[in-house]
Amino acid sequence: MRLACSLWNAAGPGALAEARRMVAAGVDLFHWDRSDGTMASPGGFTAAEARGIGLGVGAAAEAHLMLARPMEELDLWLEFCELVVVHVEATDAAAALQRIEAAGRCGGLAVAPGTPLAALPSTYRGPVLVMSVIPGQAGGAFQAGTAARVAALAPRGLVGVDGAVTLERWADLRRSGARWAVSGTDLLARPNPPAWREAPAA
Repeated sequence: MRLACSLWNAAGPGALAEARRMVAAGVDLFHWDRSDGTMASPGGFTAAEARGIGLGVGAAAEAHLMLARPMEELDLWLEFCELVVVHVEATDAAAALQRIEAAGRCGGLAVAPGTPLAALPSTYRGPVLVMSVIPGQAGGAFQAGTAARVAALAPRGLVGVDGAVTLERWADLRRSGARWAVSGTDLLARPNPPAWREAPAA
């Protein structure tokens, strides 16, 4: 299982302290969101902010670029992220995936709740991040049908879920085939964050 901690709700002066708290509790991977306001509410972290915090805590990094044109910032994120996710709705998503691969990193595609799964290239077998809230709405309503979307994609490779993912919902999502969880609000509130990995798919 891949467990990534999102600090979207902690962006700002307190982000480094929150990241340190999470690492001390056992978190070893951070999910850095970046939104330009086109696909989601503007927010998250710049590459420089995310890299600085990551260096400060020594944790691994993945990026989720909610950008209409991720190519404009992509190289900055490739400098320190092992996985970079761009949206299938982005105008240059295909070019971005090619650039990520050329840099020796892993690329992934995110798909928003209102986007049909058919928008994903039929030959694509890389990681897919299924958005379970409207992008950029941390703490928003969990979208009905998310588990079914995960189940439809699971045979194609690594499938993750991002948005209002609680430990209680995770059991159902795991049964549907999810192997990658992105959580912010719920994970930050857990006294033992890594316990997510031991939680059974009931």
